[in-house]
Amino acid sequence: GTSVMNGGTDALGDGEISGLQDRPMAQAEYVGRVEKLEALDPQATGEDAFLGGAGDPEGELARADQLSFNQRDQFHARVDAADEVHDGAAAAYADPVGTATETVGEAATSEAMSRAPVNPGQVEADVNVAKDVIANPTVAAQSRVEVEAEAEVREAARVGGTEGTGTGRNGSSGSDT
Repeated sequence: GTSVMNGGTDALGDGEISGLQDRPMAQAEYVGRVEKLEALDPQATGEDAFLGGAGDPEGELARADQLSFNQRDQFHARVDAADEVHDGAAAAYADPVGTATETVGEAATSEAMSRAPVNPGQVEADVNVAKDVIANPTVAAQSRVEVEAEAEVREAARVGGTEGTGTGRNGSSGSDT
């Protein structure tokens, strides 16, 4: 550490800091790394400090690639959000009445759903089940029995403290995808 603090460049090597001379903050960070590295390992070189003390250029390259990917991903997300705002504004400008009608309709639907005594989605699902029962009562009954049996197996396994495997339709195991 003393070689750098006294103005020497023992640990830096020839030209290792030359690319940082026009960037004082980067140079200060580099010198700080050299000092820390020398305190831990007197045989360390300036190259080790430049690599952040990692000594693994491939690991540092992979880390830099990941950071670069993350930055690009964040940038694209911001661009996509700006595009959505732009598209919404363009649509509102092109058709203000339609946009207002759509916005009010969405707000009214949301409000009605939050105040409804029943869940409209569940009502629709119940209607679909009833249609299936009318169209093919045998298959509907078989499906209901299988679902109830699987629920009982899962409940028994939960209460008994073991994982139940259950069976799917046609006797297949639940692990088939």
